[in-house]
Amino acid sequence: MTTYTGTSGLDTYTYGFAYSTANIDWVSDSKSGNGIEVTYTSSSSSDGKDGSSSSSGSKTGSSSDSGSKTGSSTSTSSSASDIFYDYERIRFSDYEVAFDIEWTESAGAALALINAGFGDIDSASNPDIGRWIHTADDYTGSGSKSGSVDAHARVESVAQSMLDYYAPDISDANLVNTLYTNVVGVTPTKSQQDFYVQLLEQGTYTQAGLYALAAESGLNTEDYYYDDSGSLNHNYYYTPYVDSKA
Repeated sequence: MTTYTGTSGLDTYTYGFAYSTANIDWVSDSKSGNGIEVTYTSSSSSDGKDGSSSSSGSKTGSSSDSGSKTGSSTSTSSSASDIFYDYERIRFSDYEVAFDIEWTESAGAALALINAGFGDIDSASNPDIGRWIHTADDYTGSGSKSGSVDAHARVESVAQSMLDYYAPDISDANLVNTLYTNVVGVTPTKSQQDFYVQLLEQGTYTQAGLYALAAESGLNTEDYYYDDSGSLNHNYYYTPYVDSKA
């Protein structure tokens, strides 16, 4: 087993070729903290890894660690494992796995908004998930004195982008009805709907601000933090977005 430790920021480990049988488990180590163990089978490497690692800068300006697993050529299949600490993404040839899924983190901002706006984060229901994680990753708005990103500002910024993309002309009433139904699980009563519509009309919240508020609520985040069995989700698989302008 090979251990890799990332740094703060958007850290992505990239596998140079596909591991179709890769399994990902959450592990806890008393010395190193929480980590991610990737177990896979490779037919092109006796130990499944080359282990070379390089560093590059991310669009957010933070440090990004990446490694390319090229393997060595052999005629036998073998299983191997890697364990990662302080990494946010693991990238394979055909999909990516996000571990930064709390709403205060980059991928989590997108997932929280998708869950509130669409009622689930199933990529089959919303194939644009990669787009919004990419949008959240690219957010470089105002932050604290230490340079960290303002998490709520990021959620609200992505919320505005999603409204512009999906529903630029949505009415206040329809927005309230959609968010309330998805987050609370029932259609709002007339008085409940009127309460939130009034907040929008009075300027207490913008549509994006109300969308962000709904996405950040415990009712919404717990809906995707936990699976149907009640187990805590630590990761989310998705298809990365490819920017055609890049």
